[in-house]
Amino acid sequence: MKYLLIVLIIAMEIAVYHGDVRAENWGNWGNWKNQKGSETEKKYCPPEQQKELLELLAELDDPSLSKKAPGGRSEVRRKYRIAKKLRKFDDCRAEDALKKLMKENACEDTGEDEVFCVKWGASLSLQEVSSKKDLEKLTPELPLEEQLKIIKKYGPHPHKNDFASHAVMGFLIMQADTNPDVYIPLLVEYFTLCHEILPIIGMYPKATNKGLLRCLNSSESTVVWTGINLARTLKKKELLGEVYDVAFGGVGKLDYTQQDDIEEIRSTAIALFRMFEKEAMPYYRGILYSDFQREKEFVISGIRDLASPDLYTLLREFYIHLQNTPDTAKSLLAQRVLKKISKMEAAQK
Repeated sequence: MKYLLIVLIIAMEIAVYHGDVRAENWGNWGNWKNQKGSETEKKYCPPEQQKELLELLAELDDPSLSKKAPGGRSEVRRKYRIAKKLRKFDDCRAEDALKKLMKENACEDTGEDEVFCVKWGASLSLQEVSSKKDLEKLTPELPLEEQLKIIKKYGPHPHKNDFASHAVMGFLIMQADTNPDVYIPLLVEYFTLCHEILPIIGMYPKATNKGLLRCLNSSESTVVWTGINLARTLKKKELLGEVYDVAFGGVGKLDYTQQDDIEEIRSTAIALFRMFEKEAMPYYRGILYSDFQREKEFVISGIRDLASPDLYTLLREFYIHLQNTPDTAKSLLAQRVLKKISKMEAAQK
C-alpha cells in the first residue's frame, strides 16, 4: 500500500509538471499562481479540454497559428474571439490570459453598429471563468446557509461581476416561490432596478416591503435611491413614513454630508409623496417647516390635488407663517406659495 501511494504521488507530480511545461512552451500563460502562491491551489481544466486550451493560448501569442486565413481577421477581433472562447475553461491559465487581455485598450469599429474591444471581451469572459465554480454549486439542493454565502458574494451593489450577479438573480427568481420570506427580500435588495423581478415580487407584498426596508437602511446612496424608486413603481403607500425618516429625518446610515446624493434621494421621496398626497400631509408639513429650502419649493410647485381643502389649509397656514417671519415675508418662496394658493382657490370655485 505504501508503495502504491508513493507511485501515485510521483505520477501526480509528473502530470502537474507536464501541464506547466506545455503551457510555458506555448506562450507566457503558464506561470499562474493564486494570491497565496500555492502550487496545490492551482486549478486546471479536465484533461479532455487541455488540448483546446493550450492551442488557444499558443494562438494568442502567435497569430500565425490561427486557423483563419492570414489577413482574414483584424488583430482586435482575433483576440476578442479568443477571449470569448477562453470563458469555457475553469483553469488558472485561462484566467491569467484574460487578466492580461484586460489591460489592452485596443478597439475596432466595424462601421456596422458593432464595436469590438479586447478589454470588454476579456472582462466578460473573466467574470464567467472566475465565478464558474460558485455558480455550479448554487443549486436548490445546496444548504440554505451555503446558498446565502454565494448570493451575498455576487448580489450586493455595486455588482462587480455582472455575469455572476445575473445568474444569482435568475436563481432567486426561480426559487422565490419555494421560500419567499428569504428569496424575495434578497431580490429586492440586490436587484432593485431589474425589471425582471417585478412580476414575482408583486405576488409577495410583505416580503417585498422587507427588502425595501433593507434598501432604505443601506449606507449606499444609490441603493436607497433605487429602493425609493421601486417603492414608487409598486405604489407602496405604507412606506411613506420610513421613506420620510431616511430622506428628511436623518435616521439612515447614509453620509448626509454628500449633498448631491441626498438631494436626489429627497427629490425621489417627494415624488413618492405626490402619489399619495392625502396620506403625505404630515410629511409635506414636515418639509415646509424645515430648513430644506430647495425641497420646500419642490413640494409647493408639485402639488397635484388643487381641489384638496386640507392641502389648501396647509398652504394658507404656511403662507401666514412666512408673513410673520421678517426674513421670508417677501421672499420668492412666499410668492410661489401665494401663486399656488390662487390656483387652488380658482380650482375650488
